[in-house]
Amino acid sequence: MMIAVAVPFILTVIVGKRKGIGSVRAAETEISEKNDADSTEKAAEVKEITAFLSGKVIDITEVPDEVFSQKTLGDGVAIEPTDEVLVAPADAEVSIVMEGSNHACGLSLPNGMELLLHIGLDTVDMNGDGFTAHVKAGDKVKRGDRLISFDKKKILAAGHPATTMLVVTEEAEGVSLEFHTGIDVKAGQDAVISLK
Repeated sequence: MMIAVAVPFILTVIVGKRKGIGSVRAAETEISEKNDADSTEKAAEVKEITAFLSGKVIDITEVPDEVFSQKTLGDGVAIEPTDEVLVAPADAEVSIVMEGSNHACGLSLPNGMELLLHIGLDTVDMNGDGFTAHVKAGDKVKRGDRLISFDKKKILAAGHPATTMLVVTEEAEGVSLEFHTGIDVKAGQDAVISLK
């Protein structure tokens, strides 16, 4: 019985080696792993975060709300908007949209960075009036894609500033951030944060 089991096993190993079956499989696995690593590296290569609205970029410390100005949630920038469509500042996955109020959303970038985009101050009190979400959690977005539309007049009429913040809630490992403030920017085009 042992011979009946051992002989086919040995023959399979010998014939397989002669035909190079094992080496072909190893080569295919190696190529597949290399391609996966290359695509991951390219996906994680984020060089800049662009403007999420058109308007004037201000330092986050100038935001009239201590949660943001004291960097409680993280460092970032703010924009005094001249338009009313919040766009993706980089290719990302939507991690959350504030359900009901639609005044904020979170993004996960391929390099591990996590961003919070928050439209106006205390706008959660508006219960979604004047806000329309164009995405939901789990959606993949490209830089410049619409995230949330809002009515700036309604925000101001409700007594809230329309200042909109981008907060880096989780930084990418081994990456330093350079913030660009005091400049006028166009949504989806001009860099507000450079990654080095």
